[in-house]
Amino acid sequence: MQSIAIVGLAPSRERAPCADKDTWIWTVGDGVLYLPRCDAVFEMHRPSVVELGMGLDGCNGWRRERYGEYVNWLATNREVPVWAQERFKQWSMSLAFPSELIERFNGYFTSTVCYMLALAIDQKPKQISLYGVECRGQLDYTKMRYAIEFYCGVAVGKGINLVI
Repeated sequence: MQSIAIVGLAPSRERAPCADKDTWIWTVGDGVLYLPRCDAVFEMHRPSVVELGMGLDGCNGWRRERYGEYVNWLATNREVPVWAQERFKQWSMSLAFPSELIERFNGYFTSTVCYMLALAIDQKPKQISLYGVECRGQLDYTKMRYAIEFYCGVAVGKGINLVI
């Protein structure tokens, strides 16, 4: 594979190259509802947390309005792999995130995007691009940004072209 696009939920997600079949499109959680194509979803919260919508604190109304649809999608999805902390029977397409990657990166995962970047780096694509991953504003995003910058540096150090 030539390229992996990591797609978050910030406005620049709309620029993700979903029409490019040579690019794998990976998104965070309910981002799957807002993209025309997605090759993998990363849901690093446990099913009990997702079902209660606990990750929605501080989220905009547009996400809250469709969150029930996302919970249902996780339960009924039969096409798109869902990377998670472990294999959950509630989500038939869930895959356990590789523990060797958690060990390789010393458990330095402050956000779902960090998991996405670690797995992308492991796949050795020619290019990794980020869309919808602005990490601005809230203090939590600032903390997440440092780890994301770390993974971006690892990717560049391994000769992977990084597009932000």
